[in-house]
Amino acid sequence: EPTHPTNPLPTAAVSGNVLPTAALATSPRVPQDRAGSAPLVGLRCALVWLWLLGALWLCLRYGHSYVAAWRLVRRAEPIADDSIRAAANRIAAALGYRGPVRVATTTELDSPGLFGILHPTVLLPDALRSWSAADLELVLCHELAHIQRRDWIGAAMQRVAECVMFFHPLTWWLSRGLRLERECCCDSIVVAHTGRPQAYARALLALSSPPRRHVALLAMSGNPLVDRVAHIFNQESKSMRTPG
Repeated sequence: EPTHPTNPLPTAAVSGNVLPTAALATSPRVPQDRAGSAPLVGLRCALVWLWLLGALWLCLRYGHSYVAAWRLVRRAEPIADDSIRAAANRIAAALGYRGPVRVATTTELDSPGLFGILHPTVLLPDALRSWSAADLELVLCHELAHIQRRDWIGAAMQRVAECVMFFHPLTWWLSRGLRLERECCCDSIVVAHTGRPQAYARALLALSSPPRRHVALLAMSGNPLVDRVAHIFNQESKSMRTPG
C-alpha cells in the first residue's frame, strides 16, 4: 500500500507551479509605504540644508563684523587727554573693575562703543572732545558699567543662540529684550553713580542720531532710547518716593 507523509506541507499554485506555502511566508516582502516616505525624507534633508545655510550666513556676518570692529579699534587714536584717562580709571575703580582700560577716539562712529574682552577699549566719537568733563563722565560710566558687568560674555552667548535658533521668531524677540535690558542695567548704574538722571537722559538724546555701528560693538545709543529714557525717569521718580 502507498504510504503518505503524516504532515504534508500545504502548497500553493504560483504561475502553474506548485510551491510550499511556508516558502511563500518566508519570502521577502516589499514595504508598501516606502514610496510614500520618500517625499518626507527629501523634505527633512531640505530643512537641514536650509538651517545650515542660515546658521553659516549669520556666523559669517557676525565674524565679518567682529573683524571690522577689531580693525576699527586698531585705527582709533588713544586719548591724549590725561584728565579723561584719569576719569576712566577713577570710575572703573569705583565700579569695582581693576583691569586695564583703554580709551580711544575715532571719526568712524557717531556713538560711544565698547570692544574687547581681555583688553577692553572704550571708543569715543571724535565729536565728544567738545563735551564737558561732567558729560564725558556719564558716557565713560556707561561703557565701563558694561565692562564691570561682563556683558561681553552674555553678548557672545546671545550671538551663538541667534546662529543656532535663527529660524524661531521668539529668538529675535528675546534677543531684542536682552539687549534693551542690558542697556537699562548700565543706565541704572550710571544714575546711581552720578546722581544726574536728567543730564544723562539729555546725553542719550544728544547721541540719538542714526549711528554708524558695528554688530560686534556694544554701542551706547544702539537701542530704543524712548524706553531707556522712560526707565531712567521711572527710576528717579521711585527714588524720590522712597522715604529717607
